[in-house]
Amino acid sequence: MKLNWIIIWVCAAAAQLASGMELYVCPEGADESAGTRDAPFKTIVRAQQAVRLIDKSIPGETVVTLRGGTYLLEQTVVFDARDSGTEQHPVTYRAFSGEVPVISGGRQLTGWKKNGTAMWEAPVGDLDFRQLYVNGTRAPRSRHPNSGYLRVNRWNDENRTILLPAGSLQEWRNFDEVEIYIQMQWSIAVMRLESFAKAGPDFVLTVNSPERDLVFKRMHPKRKPEQAFHYENAREFIDVPGEWSLSRKEGVCAYLPRDGENMACAEVIVPNLETLFRIQGTLDEPVRHLGFEGLTFMHSNWTLPSHQGYLNVQAGQYSIEPTQDDVQYVGRPPAAVYAACVENLVFKRNVFKKLGAVGLDIHYGSLNNDVVGNVFYDISGSAISHARLSGPDVEIHTPYQPADKRDRCVGDRIRNNYIYSVGFEYGGSVGLLCGYPTAVEIDHNELRNLSYSGISVGWGWTAEPNAMRDNMIRWNLIDQPMKLFNDGAGIYTLSEMPGTLISRNYVTGINKSEWAGKVSTKCYYLDEHSGGITFDKNYWAASSNVERMFFHQPGAIQITPFDKTMYPEIKAQAGLEPEYKDIKKLAVD
Repeated sequence: MKLNWIIIWVCAAAAQLASGMELYVCPEGADESAGTRDAPFKTIVRAQQAVRLIDKSIPGETVVTLRGGTYLLEQTVVFDARDSGTEQHPVTYRAFSGEVPVISGGRQLTGWKKNGTAMWEAPVGDLDFRQLYVNGTRAPRSRHPNSGYLRVNRWNDENRTILLPAGSLQEWRNFDEVEIYIQMQWSIAVMRLESFAKAGPDFVLTVNSPERDLVFKRMHPKRKPEQAFHYENAREFIDVPGEWSLSRKEGVCAYLPRDGENMACAEVIVPNLETLFRIQGTLDEPVRHLGFEGLTFMHSNWTLPSHQGYLNVQAGQYSIEPTQDDVQYVGRPPAAVYAACVENLVFKRNVFKKLGAVGLDIHYGSLNNDVVGNVFYDISGSAISHARLSGPDVEIHTPYQPADKRDRCVGDRIRNNYIYSVGFEYGGSVGLLCGYPTAVEIDHNELRNLSYSGISVGWGWTAEPNAMRDNMIRWNLIDQPMKLFNDGAGIYTLSEMPGTLISRNYVTGINKSEWAGKVSTKCYYLDEHSGGITFDKNYWAASSNVERMFFHQPGAIQITPFDKTMYPEIKAQAGLEPEYKDIKKLAVD
């Protein structure tokens, strides 16, 4: 059978090879078909196999056209150097005109039965998840209090416990599956409950390990009284339609339907797959000239916080081994689409939404890639992660200066992307994060409604030479960042980066959250050892309790004179260029 379809496909393809080829994939297709418009393949992997057989030395283009519908992935689709195109013959995976192909890592959760007068339950089997989507809309996980927050009384470093106010704890069912979220200045600490005891009218809480060991050993973020907190994932918290909880012990998901939802026929999706696409070359054999256009990526998963907690150090990077004196090591959250050792890749007009960690990650070994006109919406962590920060075996203050220069991210362009409503589940994540980039261009992006900083460039808190230089951050619009946290900004930088230009950006709609603590919120924040930077004609509109510019232990920074007559022009030009303004309508459920 396999030989037969190879013969069919080769015969159908032979006439097209001189100028490239167009292959078709459709969820209702068949992998035994020829991959034509009338007889499409069923899976992306089958099309990938066919593309590898095409001679890319012949000028032209190979296009894999994905028809509309949902492609449920059983496992990550992995692209390597065999999937490369060439400069004269690129390869593109593209949506059929007017249709929406959805690449999903989710599973349908079925078997719902009513339990009591209003609550519904479904068996989860071996599924493990932290998000739930009902009829296309994210359902909030059960929470206490329903709105707003409580406040920590104090941290007890000696006993490694947390003193909480009266009435804030109970012996909830499946107590050790309940999580406490504590807002620690610029980041969130998600910790599983272990036990508690009365202390007069108050409570002494002990959280589970390893998060207990980590949070009490690390120096930063600081443990302070009055930090805001809330709980999630107790069945007893479900008191508002749309809320849900998961008990892995009982193997049950409980849900209180919204008005009009019929659980007998509702589509309930839970994430299952951590990474949907992995584009992985090597430094010797990068993936080259590969493009993705018009695709929608949904329902990626990340369950590490359910088993180990999640202690955000900064910008979404999480503690794995802090020691004394602010020596820390961090992990990097996974992404729905991950790329490393890639050159001349194009991500254009895709949608990344309803994702359980990071949207897109271009990690290392990248050269001249283009991320343009994409939408990032309803993402639990950061929308975009770019370039190395510090790996799990490198202390966070160690400058990144690789011996093999190919390891750097050089000349990538991140432009005209729309980032909306990201980073609220893993608070302290950012809209667009660049670690140690070289000559990255971050232009004309529009970011709105963010839990923490909008654009964050730099890592290491160091004045020592590192891989960063010649970065451009221009014409970006950041609206309503810093919704929950402090000590961040619309645009934030760290460390020495000679030749860098921050120019004609517009930060607006920024107010200091009442839950953020005493440290200030900023429009522009050039943090420790930010140097070699020209700060040129940037604009802001913020409330009176927000600092416009803040330079903390900076290196050499050149500030060009402000000319207020230019503000209307900057305001008009910042954000998406006219060609890409239409993408904003794609940030919907």
